[in-house]
Amino acid sequence: MIVVIPTGGLANRMRAVDSARALSRKMKCALQVVWVTNKSMICGFRDLFKEIQGVEVIESNKIPFKYAYRDKVFHFPRLLRKLFGITLYKQWAVDDLLQENVNFEQLVSSNKTIVFESYTRFYPNEKQYSDFEPLDVLKSKIEKETSDFNEFTIGVHIRRTDNEKAVENSPLDLFAEAVQKEINVDDRHNFYLATDDQEVKKAMMQAFGDRIRTNSNRASRKKCEDVQQGLVELFALSNTKKVYGSYWSSFSHAACDLTGIEEITVRKK
Repeated sequence: MIVVIPTGGLANRMRAVDSARALSRKMKCALQVVWVTNKSMICGFRDLFKEIQGVEVIESNKIPFKYAYRDKVFHFPRLLRKLFGITLYKQWAVDDLLQENVNFEQLVSSNKTIVFESYTRFYPNEKQYSDFEPLDVLKSKIEKETSDFNEFTIGVHIRRTDNEKAVENSPLDLFAEAVQKEINVDDRHNFYLATDDQEVKKAMMQAFGDRIRTNSNRASRKKCEDVQQGLVELFALSNTKKVYGSYWSSFSHAACDLTGIEEITVRKK
């Protein structure tokens, strides 16, 4: 059996689960997803997506004891895993496996139960994210969000708040330059803006007027409703012509992988 404990934000978790799903399908073995709600992800899996057929999803506010790396004093979780034939790979260990080009299929076949706690893509999927279907209420919001898109709509994802690398390497003026260049190429271009910063919305709308299409809700990431809106914007971006994204943010990459469109990372030279 394969167990995946996805970590990080929405896009990070999606690619970890997507990797595990592809690997479990290839190996024809059971897959269990342990979806832990915390500061990085305050929404449960079932608050966002429909059930994935053949996948057991466990929602919890903490990692199950047998999958914990260790407790505060002793190594009981490790002893428990040894007893039940469970092999755990934390993110740093997953990184090592990738760097060493380890065969994940052989790894799974040689372990009774293997656990990946990860926020990265560790196994390729030919049909990326095909198992992720948003809830009907969110699908309706996606349809509404994209109702006025046309063949000239370009996506723009500007990551801010707690992502210091994105703020430092992908400043707002570079996004403004990219938008202006697209307008110079074809005056029919319009832009869908997804961002977690309200001031960015205001600045881009002041600079480019009604060419900028964005959600009217206040940008935030503090409530489950905010994460749901983030999911709506993720799928909305995937319906654009291409996406200008922020450095060190997996969100725009995931959006482009959903439909196979081009992603252009905006960053300082």
